[in-house]
Amino acid sequence: MFRGILDARATSVPDEVVLAAARELAARAHDRGLTASHLLPTMDEMDAFPHVAAAVATEAARLGIARRRRTRDEYYEEAKQMMSRTHALVRELGRAGFVAPMPDEPRSETK
Repeated sequence: MFRGILDARATSVPDEVVLAAARELAARAHDRGLTASHLLPTMDEMDAFPHVAAAVATEAARLGIARRRRTRDEYYEEAKQMMSRTHALVRELGRAGFVAPMPDEPRSETK
C-alpha cells in the first residue's frame, strides 16, 4: 500500500485508498485460490504487491490527492521494477550473510 502512496506522491491516505488496497489484495487472493491459512501473499508471491501499489496510486489520482499522475499500467510497471530490485537485493544480502536469507519455498499450510 505504501509503495502506491509514495509513487503517487499522495498528500493523504483516505479510507478510499485503503479500501482500494484491500480490494486488490482480495482479487489477488481469489486468483491464487484463497484458503483459511493463506489469506495474504507471502514475500515470495511478489506479483501481488505491484498490483496493490498500482491500485492505491490510481485511486489517489482519481481522488485528486496524487501529486504525480500516471496510468495504472505505468504505476504498476514502476512498482514492479522497484520491488523486483529490492527483492533481488535482499536475496543477495541473505546469500552474503548480511541478513537472514529469505525462504526458498512458501510456507506450507497448517491444518
